[in-house]
Amino acid sequence: MLDQARPFLKLEGVHKTYTLKTTFGPTKEVKALQDVSFSLKRGEALALVGESGSGKSTCGRAIAGMFKIDGGNIEIDGHQVGTARTSKEKRETAKRVQMVFQDPFASLNPTHTVRHHLERPLKLHNRIPAGSTLADELEKTLRDVELDPAATLEKYPHELSGGQRQRINLARALAVGAELIIADEPTSMLDVSIRRSILNLMKRLKDERGITFLYITHDLATAHYLTENTAVMFGGRIVEFGPSDQIVHDPQHAYSKLLLSSVPSAKTRIEADFEHAKDFSNFADKVRQQTAASTAPLEATKDGRLVRG
Repeated sequence: MLDQARPFLKLEGVHKTYTLKTTFGPTKEVKALQDVSFSLKRGEALALVGESGSGKSTCGRAIAGMFKIDGGNIEIDGHQVGTARTSKEKRETAKRVQMVFQDPFASLNPTHTVRHHLERPLKLHNRIPAGSTLADELEKTLRDVELDPAATLEKYPHELSGGQRQRINLARALAVGAELIIADEPTSMLDVSIRRSILNLMKRLKDERGITFLYITHDLATAHYLTENTAVMFGGRIVEFGPSDQIVHDPQHAYSKLLLSSVPSAKTRIEADFEHAKDFSNFADKVRQQTAASTAPLEATKDGRLVRG
């Protein structure tokens, strides 16, 4: 029986620092993650939002166990990430957690057909139940991501559109049997006309299949399409955390407001906050500098969200 009271994904005080070698001068330390803590229930979605270098992708890769963290703890369904030792244990971890990356073409082997990309995980992870066949599961998996099996199975990645390729990447995660999908900027390289259809697909997989999603994006305005909660990140730290609708329509932290202001179509009430700024670029730099310099902790607001002072 599933323990619904226990978070499916839990991060506590996660730290990660990279040491970078420079051509001239001493090495440089980059604090990619600083005391990152949050939890996510099974079947829910959380958006990690921030600019490039904010730490959101590093956080996603840490959860997937792609490197060792320097401090803190990451648990998936009560099991600590990074403790797998044998090939079987590592395969079980990979089965539960899958990543869907930004570039839908680079994630697929151009020399293999869609059939190969889906048959391999179905066989490797024993995903063909009794009473079913490989052909049945291939058809079911493609229909789950709204693709026609007859028109898709024998095609190569270059014969598919960007949106179709990203659907194949989601189908591959389903073929593995993923319970948590970490989607890292999954729509940023797609045409605007099909971005929402991919978000709607992920939402359907979440609602109907109970799949948990970590949605990593730079676009704060899209967070509420898929996710219940949003964590805004800057400099490896969470600066605001709360319900996605609240953060999108009424951001509290200055950096959250800055992110949302860059989306012209977003309906917000924050335009007046920038009327006094003659040079928006300079104002944006000031917000970033103040956010980076702040040592204030996350504190609860009256509406229940967390905001760093």
